[in-house]
Amino acid sequence: MIVFLHPELYESHWCDQEIDWAFGRKRPILPLNFGLNPYGFIGKLQAQPAAHASSVRVAQFIMDWLTKTPSLHTRLAHGLVEAFVHSGSWSFTRSVVPLLDRMQSITDDDLSRMEQAARDNIEVRECGIPPNMSGPEWVANFVQKRRGTISPATWTDTDKSPF
Repeated sequence: MIVFLHPELYESHWCDQEIDWAFGRKRPILPLNFGLNPYGFIGKLQAQPAAHASSVRVAQFIMDWLTKTPSLHTRLAHGLVEAFVHSGSWSFTRSVVPLLDRMQSITDDDLSRMEQAARDNIEVRECGIPPNMSGPEWVANFVQKRRGTISPATWTDTDKSPF
């Protein structure tokens, strides 16, 4: 939960209940201080000062928090893959790549979808990812790192296994 703490928040009892619910359920909470310090149950959390930050800086901070919160990685990774697969421009594809790189784990299904996008989506295939990689090259490297190499199982007569 991202909480935008501002003086008018005191006027909403519903917001307090939602914050308390998230806190009680041990959900990740990021308080952003827009003129109000955390209080109540979230008073234990330190808020990120945001009152004078640009919207781009606030978005960057939120994304940084999301990528550093392991319990959110599965959903975040899936959302980033979705954005990558449906990218509508080279610039957008290149902006998603560093965020995908920060994801520790991505499901096999999502990795397969990325491979398909590298073949079918021209905005992924032709985007050119620094330093001098095509979309398919980057995806192949990315998928190999996430899946690892697959070695066939072998059997020899010299194995001393009791099974």
